[in-house]
Amino acid sequence: MTRNEWQEALARYERERPDLAAQLSEEQAGAEALRHISKAGPYDLGSGDTELARVFAWRFWRLVRSLGRVGMVAPRTALLSSPGMESWRREVLAQGYFQDVCILSNNRRWVFADVHPQYTVGLITLSRNPSLSSLGIDGPHRSLDEYRRGREAGPTEISEPEFLAWSPDASFPLLPDATSALIYNRMAQQPKFGDHPEFLFRPVREVDASNDRDLFDFSEERPDGAWPVYAGSSFNIWEPDTDTYYAWIDSGLAVQHLYEKRISQARHQRSAFWGLPEEQVQSEQTLPCMRPRVAFRDVTQHTNTRTVVVSLIPPRVVPQHKAPYLLRVSGRISDEAFLLGVLSSIPFDWYARRRVETSLSFALLNSMPVPSPERSHPGRLKTVEIAGRLAAVDDRYADWAAEVGVPVGSVKSEAEKDDLIAELDACVARMYGLTEEELTHVFETFHHGWDYRPRLERVLGHFRQLDFDPAPTAAGGAA
Repeated sequence: MTRNEWQEALARYERERPDLAAQLSEEQAGAEALRHISKAGPYDLGSGDTELARVFAWRFWRLVRSLGRVGMVAPRTALLSSPGMESWRREVLAQGYFQDVCILSNNRRWVFADVHPQYTVGLITLSRNPSLSSLGIDGPHRSLDEYRRGREAGPTEISEPEFLAWSPDASFPLLPDATSALIYNRMAQQPKFGDHPEFLFRPVREVDASNDRDLFDFSEERPDGAWPVYAGSSFNIWEPDTDTYYAWIDSGLAVQHLYEKRISQARHQRSAFWGLPEEQVQSEQTLPCMRPRVAFRDVTQHTNTRTVVVSLIPPRVVPQHKAPYLLRVSGRISDEAFLLGVLSSIPFDWYARRRVETSLSFALLNSMPVPSPERSHPGRLKTVEIAGRLAAVDDRYADWAAEVGVPVGSVKSEAEKDDLIAELDACVARMYGLTEEELTHVFETFHHGWDYRPRLERVLGHFRQLDFDPAPTAAGGAA
């Protein structure tokens, strides 16, 4: 359905059901009035839709007297990178502290019957006592029994300076215990993805499923001369093409649209294309869609089997906005393979699961740590080799593989693939500076109920054979 057809259908529905149209107008007016009242208060609610949870969080804090405390139940988004809540968290930390933050996962709706079972909520105790400078964190607890055991053990105490160094927005990670906090802190010492010293990748949404709908063909069969439009389900980890597509787009139309869009966006500083060489911007042959790219699913959750789902998608496909890709602004092709390997690993995904609630946003991805070993570092070289071999599945990747220095289609069996993936996990864990015991803890706490032992045994087998030093930290010391 084209945009005009969609608008005509909506107008027809409004004519046929004026009662619902009137109800919608009334609800929109009420929402606008609530937004106006909320914005008029002395609270920094940020941008976007007005959420009452933000208003109540601010109100509760402003009602607390000196040395007083308040307990509140809030969605976990109040503790993450949601609009307006960073300033709330920073004010609490400046004028008091988070005495206790207990996270509950609504598994099987044991907390709230009318809330989605994959959502998490926080039981938060705030204290207006600026002389105290540590935070108590525990969870997520998936049942009443887990909650009781966690309460008996007590929260993990984190110093305020350590906590503020973890992320630029003072967000709260999910840390089940003190060992998780130790691992999280060690991994956080590595450079942030968005400020990496050796390469720069910028996330890009290539086309929008709604705004660019007129460009798409939703036929079941592939039209002549058409390229696939990728959704998140179109790829998986080490599976660049699942044969499940959102739509089709004429190849000529795709090139024209993306070429004109890049020229327009390159003029704006906030664009991913800002600062690219003019000869690159002006050439259709340099369009990102002409080469393989690292794409990721931005709709995800920490309770999924995997939270960070990335893949090196083939050339001549167009991902829609729920499957952004990473534009390589600076660095080498080998850096792309290295990054793909790190993002695909269990250690990186374990870290991401501490932070993600329902989306892997650009800001969140940019704040996550990526090791920074020298280009000659054996762990980096092995990561590039393994990721390159796993990604270059067929001749569509021939040019990319040649630049990386790996053969095409070299992984011949599932057993060989599984072994390479295990070796990759071991390399990445070693570069993050994890010990064997900590790597085991990562697997034990990665996903509730999964049978991790066979994969962990393979990973540990490789881990014990690696003798290189960890990657240096952002400060240049040993990790």
